[in-house]
Amino acid sequence: MQNHPKHIRIDDYSYELPESSIAIYPLENRDESKLLNYKKGDINHYHFRQLPELIANDSLMVLNNTKVFHARLIFSKPSGGMIEIFCLSPHDPIEHSNNFASKAFCTWHCYVGNAKKWKNGLLEVAFQVNNTTYTCQAEMIEKLSDSYLVKFSWNAPDLCFLDLTEILGKLPIPPYLERDAELIDELRYQTVFAEKTGSVAAPTASLHFTQNVFDELAQKNIGLCHLTLHVGAGTFKPVTAKTIEGHQMHHETIEVTIESLTQIAKALSSKKPIICVGTTSMRTIESIYWHALNVYHHPEKLGEIHIEQWTPYEKTVNITPLELIQNLIHKMSIAELKVIRGTTGILIAPGYSFVIVNALITNFHQPQSTLLLLIAAITGENWKLIYEAALKNQYRFLSYGDSSLLWIN
Repeated sequence: MQNHPKHIRIDDYSYELPESSIAIYPLENRDESKLLNYKKGDINHYHFRQLPELIANDSLMVLNNTKVFHARLIFSKPSGGMIEIFCLSPHDPIEHSNNFASKAFCTWHCYVGNAKKWKNGLLEVAFQVNNTTYTCQAEMIEKLSDSYLVKFSWNAPDLCFLDLTEILGKLPIPPYLERDAELIDELRYQTVFAEKTGSVAAPTASLHFTQNVFDELAQKNIGLCHLTLHVGAGTFKPVTAKTIEGHQMHHETIEVTIESLTQIAKALSSKKPIICVGTTSMRTIESIYWHALNVYHHPEKLGEIHIEQWTPYEKTVNITPLELIQNLIHKMSIAELKVIRGTTGILIAPGYSFVIVNALITNFHQPQSTLLLLIAAITGENWKLIYEAALKNQYRFLSYGDSSLLWIN
């Protein structure tokens, strides 16, 4: 049983973040960002292109291969007013790839700007493809507790929903940038290895990587393990409760292949360091561990990944991580499953004991956020020294900001 973080006061995880320290635009070159290395209490400063120097030969690096899509869609009311619909997660079909491939119609969970002005009726927007005019309509199906269920339908027979978002949508850059998406964002608010479409926010720790960095990692025989967590808008959700007990974590879709699990098992078996790139990769790997524990005790739940925020704090484990991952691989092989999917709302905060990961590459996060709690789970109270050092050395913060390599105490 791990120490329960529910009584943590979020006020204890605050710091003063000057507006001048927030990166509004990306640097000219991705790997020119600064890199703070924290290990055993020591803090040292590098540039991201030097990352391979800090990673031991034969380590395993875990990356999130999700891709950001144009999730912000603008529609017109019959009266002429504008309504923005922000696509959050697919409802029907429920799987991202199937939903994006839908033709004619599909349904999404969405945020709706100016929702009070959309009282009834269909919203519509016209667009042209090859000099032919088509229309897309949006119908509000249901108001949910924290979002809306919206059905989209369109009369362009050759277009799938992903095509439609590319034509009509806007890139959903972080709201705190307080600017509209620009051409530079289309390129730079996306990782160089983005593959699986579904995120409404980038896995920003990966934005620093270039092919040159990957080439140098390869020279040291550092393996690359890819998995998927589709980042939701909840990543920007502030903690408004006084204690973490009152905060409800958002759930995000995860996907891990048997090949990636085999890479992780091999690294665990050989005791090679496993470095997660980004909090999304870390949350996915740790969630897979808890799913593996569930499958160990309940084999029938193999294909039902569903991790709640308090799951890690409610279980006692007497089985090694390697045994659990190997058992999960074995069960998948028997069932001829090449990939497992599901959702996670895992909360990693002080009191959490890491079971798979040895280090995290991540940017610098907002005060009083669950991401900052995750940093504190890795570094303890030294998170304050790390952030003080970053501010003192003029690091750039948040999504387009600089990076850190944090080794778990």
